[in-house]
Amino acid sequence: MPKRTEEESETEKLAVLVRAGALLSAEESAAVADKLKSNQHDLDSRMLLIGYYNKRKYKSVDAQRARVPLIGWCIANIPEHRIIHGPEFHLYRGTDFLRDYIELKKLWKAQIELNQNNPAVLENAASFFTLDECTIAEECLLRARYLEPNSPKWYRNLAHLYKLWGATYEAQALEQAETAFNLVQEISENFDALRLLPALALSAGDVAKARRYADELIELSVLQTDHFVCQLALQDAHIVLGKIALTNDDVGSANEHLLRSLPKDYTDDSFIGQPDASLAAALFQAGQRESVKEWIELYARYISVTSWRAKISVGISPWLYEREERRKYFDFSRLPRTAFNKKQWEKAKQTADEFLALSTAYTDDQRHYGFGMHTAYCVMGQLALRYGDTDSSRRFLEKAGKVPAAERLVEHGPDFALALDLLEVGEKECVQAFLKDCKRLWGRSHNSYLLKEWAKSVDAGNIPNDWKILCS
Repeated sequence: MPKRTEEESETEKLAVLVRAGALLSAEESAAVADKLKSNQHDLDSRMLLIGYYNKRKYKSVDAQRARVPLIGWCIANIPEHRIIHGPEFHLYRGTDFLRDYIELKKLWKAQIELNQNNPAVLENAASFFTLDECTIAEECLLRARYLEPNSPKWYRNLAHLYKLWGATYEAQALEQAETAFNLVQEISENFDALRLLPALALSAGDVAKARRYADELIELSVLQTDHFVCQLALQDAHIVLGKIALTNDDVGSANEHLLRSLPKDYTDDSFIGQPDASLAAALFQAGQRESVKEWIELYARYISVTSWRAKISVGISPWLYEREERRKYFDFSRLPRTAFNKKQWEKAKQTADEFLALSTAYTDDQRHYGFGMHTAYCVMGQLALRYGDTDSSRRFLEKAGKVPAAERLVEHGPDFALALDLLEVGEKECVQAFLKDCKRLWGRSHNSYLLKEWAKSVDAGNIPNDWKILCS
């Protein structure tokens, strides 16, 4: 086993303190806070408090907001430290207060600008932005890859990012994952590179390569000393092999691979994790109910399956978005904005058109339908404005404000990029009307109070500063 570096030991020590902070009482946390006041550079106390507030962030607004200055200090003072790579140091647009997210985004953007040659800072920034602003994450990882072209880490991280983007980025994800795999010296020490390959190859349409990688993954999994990692690898491999079998109408083999994706014998350290239910969803759709029920009961050893059982009993699939057509629909709801932010104008127009065409089949989808339409119209309006068609741009903004309500719009908030662009060319009235429509789309969000403030700013002939940061 390789010797741990001083940095790794320090990071683990701080991670232990974050976990310990979750167990503090209110009185103990107050004492730690007093200690931190006297020495802002006391990392031990800071980690304890971040752990304390992070544990309570969804039960208390005060706890949710108290984390922000603690995390902000870390971004401003130790942006390269590995400890702030973790989720305890992240904020999300859909669950946190938008102003808090904007504050930390501004801090991270400043650090990215100052640390263009520091891969550790770029990696931490990429981790912060991966879910909410994936193009910023990509820019950071591409810069880090440029600085360290022989490090498999950057190719692997890009592969994970492109995999998250889904439809139309499968080939890029596979290319990055294969490069990472080829750069690794010892596969047994860096198993993640291989684990990515079977599913990515299948998504990219290379069935022969997907089968080869899956077989290799099964063969090499026996070399893993980490039981958990081994079981995850076996799940990945058998899910891919099961999908290939189902495509070839070999239902028997597909059912077998589904059941082999979980350990045969239960032990205390057996596989526990979020399931890849994509094969189960496909088999359920193909009428293979008994094997799916058996798989569910195997999984019942690790997680609660009560909701699955209830839906299966009445013939409803519990895994709507694991089905290939639904997954593509979900991916396309995000792609127009991603492509536009990457300055891929033709792809932005194409994916916006494709989403609007796809959406006709999913008008009952209360979560994504209105969100995807809203995004598509905003992107199309920005494209129209790029070509000098202000009239069309205004009409697209109006359409964006009139879309059906959607859960993801409430969580993530409206897209203000087109409104910002129109304000910059003096189109104030259509933006005022758009903000009124946003009350319906965003009204149930804890962030919707910002609409009044932004409306006042627009009425006064100004551009909201929040929009400038959000859209940068």
